[in-house]
Amino acid sequence: MPYPLSNVLLDSIPETDRKKLLRHLKPMPLPVKTSLYEPDDQPKYIHFLTSGIASIVTSMEDGGTTEVGTVGREGAPQGVHLLGPVPVSTRCFMQIAGTGLRMEYGSFERLFHEDETIRRPLLAYAQYQTVLLGQVAGCNRLHGMEEVIGSIPIRSTKQTQQLSGFAGKRDTLSIRWFSCCILLSTVYDIS
Repeated sequence: MPYPLSNVLLDSIPETDRKKLLRHLKPMPLPVKTSLYEPDDQPKYIHFLTSGIASIVTSMEDGGTTEVGTVGREGAPQGVHLLGPVPVSTRCFMQIAGTGLRMEYGSFERLFHEDETIRRPLLAYAQYQTVLLGQVAGCNRLHGMEEVIGSIPIRSTKQTQQLSGFAGKRDTLSIRWFSCCILLSTVYDIS
């Protein structure tokens, strides 16, 4: 059974306001490596992902990068830019190709500030992402990847699909991302 091409964050907005917002959103393909935002730049668009996975990375002094977060169809990667004037130092790009609903960032930012029914779910999502980031940081500090992967219990196909955000869709997920989702599912009930 295929999942609907929808976005959980958009679906949480009351129907009347969601319909107003959907008139401004355009469906877009998001191929692998599509840049969603760059460090210290205000994004041109906001994307509500409907499929695929975006990777959020931070750059190290030695030129390397490390993944500090992922976003799927539960959110909007550029939502962090709405929280205030501090430049965002991470970069975000599509790690697994997908689709999204796109709107000019400046237009959405005005709606965000004017309409509490749009602002409230985005702030709740930002809070959720912050809690998860803290959990991932703690796990990275306490456990090596081999230990994390070795401690993952076998799960049913339904649980795995719910955790991956791809209920009914079979996509290849990075083992790192997948293991973090499984580990976090033991802390937070995300079913």
